[in-house]
Amino acid sequence: MKSLRSTKIISLIAASMLIASCEQGSVTEYGPSEERRLELEQAATSRAQVLVDSEWLVAYGSYPGVHILELGRTQYEFAQSHIPGAKFVDWMTEISDQTQADRYNLPPVEEFEDLMERLGITTDSTVVLYDAVDNRASARMFWTLKYYNHDSIKILDGGLEAWKRSGRELTDEFI
Repeated sequence: MKSLRSTKIISLIAASMLIASCEQGSVTEYGPSEERRLELEQAATSRAQVLVDSEWLVAYGSYPGVHILELGRTQYEFAQSHIPGAKFVDWMTEISDQTQADRYNLPPVEEFEDLMERLGITTDSTVVLYDAVDNRASARMFWTLKYYNHDSIKILDGGLEAWKRSGRELTDEFI
C-alpha cells in the first residue's frame, strides 16, 4: 500500500513538473521553445562567467581593480598561508548583522559600505572570492555583494584546495 501511494505521489510530482515546464514556454516537438532554450543558454553562460580557475586568477588577479577575498577560515589560518594578493574577510562578523540574534542576516548598508571601503573595493571593482571549505562562505559573500548591487563577482572554482592542487604558491604576506 505504501509503495502504491509513493508511486502516485511521484506521478503527481512528475505531472506538475511537466505542466510547469510547459507554462514557462511552449514545448516544441522535442524540447523547450526557442525562448526557453535561450533562457537556459544565458543561465549557463552566466554560470561560466562567475566561476574562474587558478589560471584565470594568475592571469588577472594582479590587475588594477581586481580584489581577491578569502572567507571561511580564521584570521590566524589566513595569516599562515593564503593566495597571493588576497585580503581576509571574517564572514561570521563582517558580512552579517551583529545586532541581530540570527547572526546570518545581511549587514546594515553602512557597515557593508565601510567594509568595502576598507578593502578598497568600489562598484567598478572585480571581486574574486574563495574559501577553504566548500565555497559556502564565498557563495554567501557573492549574494551579499549582489544584494548591494555589485556586478563583477567571480568565485574561484574549487576554492583554496583547487589552487593548491594546481601547484600554485601560497604566501603569508599581507597587503
